[in-house]
Amino acid sequence: MSLGKSSLIAVLTGEVRLKSGSIVPRIDGALQSDLRAARSSGLIGVVPQADIMLSVLTPRDILMHAAFTRLPASWSSAAKKQRVDDTLAVLGLTACQHTPVGDENARGISGGEKKRVSVGIELVNRPSLVILDGTWARHMRRQRDRRAEAATSRQHHARD
Repeated sequence: MSLGKSSLIAVLTGEVRLKSGSIVPRIDGALQSDLRAARSSGLIGVVPQADIMLSVLTPRDILMHAAFTRLPASWSSAAKKQRVDDTLAVLGLTACQHTPVGDENARGISGGEKKRVSVGIELVNRPSLVILDGTWARHMRRQRDRRAEAATSRQHHARD
């Protein structure tokens, strides 16, 4: 059932202009009348529905590229590397940071790890707002259900 979620995201991110009416959000307390400019300046991050990454690169490679292209030129290389290290840790990608992403022809990181790398591309810049398009709700429910199953299993084993 299509509810127009992607269309709403396209409007919120400034990719599509409204034919009538207006949306003027506040980001960090400031009115943002130009959502394209807010996205370009890094105030808004958008994680697309599809994971778009080169299969031969590692999560670290991908996030380093994001850091060096999105963070201010005034930042040192060490500061950018630290931001990548922090982002990898927050997203639970440290263990797979040197594994190529892979694709249908070459084994790589898991689907969930790919999703987190996609989020990391946006989080490196620390935007005020991150918009997740696509299958994120389903992915997050699946993660929650797995954690609940694991906790229940541990409780049963603890009683035995």
